[in-house]
Amino acid sequence: MLKYLLLIAVLAAAIIFGPALSDTQGLVHIAAGDYVIETSLTTAVILLVIAFAVIWLVLRFLGWVLHIPGLSRAFMHRHGNKKALSLASEAVMAFEEGDFERALAITKRLRANGQASVGTLFIAAKSAFALGQYDITRTVLDEAGKYGRHALVASAVVRARLNLRLGNSQAASEILSDLKKNVSSRTVTELLYECHRNERDYAAMQKMVPQLLRQKIISKDEARHINMTYIEEKLQNAATASELSRLYGSLTRDERRNPSVVGPVVNKMMLLGDVSHARKICLDLLKSNPDPEVLENIATWEISIPDVLRLLKKQASGNLIASQVNVPLLKAIGNLELHEGQLKDAQAHYEKAYELSQSRDICLKLATIFSSQRLYDKAALYYEKALKQEPVRLEYRKSGEEDQT
Repeated sequence: MLKYLLLIAVLAAAIIFGPALSDTQGLVHIAAGDYVIETSLTTAVILLVIAFAVIWLVLRFLGWVLHIPGLSRAFMHRHGNKKALSLASEAVMAFEEGDFERALAITKRLRANGQASVGTLFIAAKSAFALGQYDITRTVLDEAGKYGRHALVASAVVRARLNLRLGNSQAASEILSDLKKNVSSRTVTELLYECHRNERDYAAMQKMVPQLLRQKIISKDEARHINMTYIEEKLQNAATASELSRLYGSLTRDERRNPSVVGPVVNKMMLLGDVSHARKICLDLLKSNPDPEVLENIATWEISIPDVLRLLKKQASGNLIASQVNVPLLKAIGNLELHEGQLKDAQAHYEKAYELSQSRDICLKLATIFSSQRLYDKAALYYEKALKQEPVRLEYRKSGEEDQT
């Protein structure tokens, strides 16, 4: 508008002052029927400017009058929003103070007026849940889910949390599993992990381990515990050698080098008659890492594998001095010799182990060896010594913790 006024002013100045500078005023002659109007050009321009200004003012006034209903509606809308915001804040305060009935009443009023935001609906759902009004909780969460994709995700998360508080982990897990197909959220992953943990579903937790580590929800120790427990469950439920082979094939490279993992697998393979597979796994372990835990495991075998016995004797002869004080190695060789029928050699290895450690399992092995040789007096002596010892209890430990016995 300022540009137009400036243009008119420039034109008016040119028309008024132009003739004056050229010594002629100029005339405007207007004829309409019998009427003739004659005036100077300067007067005509001044009248035209005044008429334009009057018309502009009239039009502005009419525009303002026509916009009065809209302005009124906008004023009422702003007033309603301020009032709704005040009520929403009041509902939040009531909820935080534990006055759930008042919070629910306020949110009900906002919902009735169509002024409830998503946050207000969540306050209503939580208040109804706290009061045990679960039908209202479900209705309000369904209503909140209609506010858009983000609101739908948020309502599903709230629904899962409330189910967890009720102890209904399975329902929460179903909600979160459906949600996780389309949403990659740390909150969703953490809640789903909590559901599986409550249900002790280690198979499901084991599948989540990579993501749990990536999102820093669990530590590496917790991940190892989950993997160990999962393997123990699979091992316990395995009924055939093929199932054990599949279990071993599913292990990571680090797990295959871990005696705590592989030892029980080898034992179960031997129990199910898959000696050839157990032999291969055990030889690989002994060649790469003759760990004391592997040797302790071999000392519990109920059968002997000749190749394993030969490898252990070769390793013992390669470092004769160290082998004389290596109790797990002495026990492992002695046990395999016992099941091979080499009773004198087994006796010699176990007596050497007994000089270093008078443990209950060594006493029992010596008693068994002497009984097999019909030396019952010596067998009874070692049985008596075994009874005086506390039984060894091997418990699961996290990485970095001391062995517990």
